[in-house]
Amino acid sequence: MQPLFVELSVLCVATATGMTAFWVLCGMRAPAAAAGRPAGPGLFALFRPAFPLVSGLARRLLERAPRGRDWMAARLDAAGYGHCVRPDDYLSLSLLLMLALAVIGLPFRLPVQAGLMVLGLVFPVIWSAGAIQERHAAIRRSMPYVVDLLALCTLAGLEFGSAIDRVLEKIEPGPLGDELKLARRDMALGRSLSGALQAMAKRIRLSEMTSFVAILCQGLDLGAGVAPVLSAQAEKMRLERMEKAERSGAEAQQKILLPLLLLMVPAFACLVFIPLLVSQARSYLAGFGGL
Repeated sequence: MQPLFVELSVLCVATATGMTAFWVLCGMRAPAAAAGRPAGPGLFALFRPAFPLVSGLARRLLERAPRGRDWMAARLDAAGYGHCVRPDDYLSLSLLLMLALAVIGLPFRLPVQAGLMVLGLVFPVIWSAGAIQERHAAIRRSMPYVVDLLALCTLAGLEFGSAIDRVLEKIEPGPLGDELKLARRDMALGRSLSGALQAMAKRIRLSEMTSFVAILCQGLDLGAGVAPVLSAQAEKMRLERMEKAERSGAEAQQKILLPLLLLMVPAFACLVFIPLLVSQARSYLAGFGGL
């Protein structure tokens, strides 16, 4: 019984350590590397000196599984780290974490060792899912304002590329601004407007952005101007944002029912019934004393 308790305690400590590292990884940005390429998120920068130990194995595995390489590259692009973290680094981090946790679990039973190894192997997947979700939320918040500005600029007579430049001067730095800068760079290098927007939507992998780019490209292919399409999309996004706010308010009313039942109803019952019970007890004791 005691060894099992120790093993479960170690597993809990390892899980807590992994969650702490996850928090550090999501919030920490490493400085630029000496070679000029950004080092990437904190945990990647921490383990980067050890990547050569497993980089050969990671490279061979990815060569045998090109779909896995494409999947990792797409997740890194969606998380905003495709410029500084390669799929080889992604898999190398998984292998290093798996080996490190396997060494920690050597004194314990096989199920604990297997659990720790799986935790190390899937940790980068968990991190990338959190980073993608956070980035998508930031892009959703910025899209209505950015599309409104683009519509105003194009209605004022600016060409779409110049409108993007003007919008980038007005908005605060963020994921959507970074993606617009990349799209503007692609356009400056000779890619068409539709191609640059489609590449941006493919990097972001957000349904709202994909729908917006598809409608904009369709309008351009049919010969419609950019300004009317952007105006219609801006109006649509304003309505969708208002509907989402109303839907969130309705959901909040439903979500508050559980805390109400668990906390307020018992407190209200105590306020009502405890004085009643006290008065009944006093009456009973008084009658018993009279006998």
